[in-house]
Amino acid sequence: MDPREVIGEWDEGIVFMDGYDEALVGVCQRYGMPPVALYDTEKVVAMLVAQGLTEADAMEYFYFNMEGAWVGNHTPAFATFMPKENI
Repeated sequence: MDPREVIGEWDEGIVFMDGYDEALVGVCQRYGMPPVALYDTEKVVAMLVAQGLTEADAMEYFYFNMEGAWVGNHTPAFATFMPKENI
């Protein structure tokens, strides 16, 4: 099943980032707010690098245009995962 379909079952208003399904890792839930799509920051940045950006440019683009974007209460969230040895 398409990850967007599975996640979309949580709430029909969930917003997805086009072209970044490989970085889609789940749903983020917060008390009193609608669930949102959750993306892996590292994977998103790696996808930007694969598109031809340097790592520094990819990080700048990510922080300004993706993490810094607001599209309402369904704005996607981004996770940075700790290395397993630190958990």
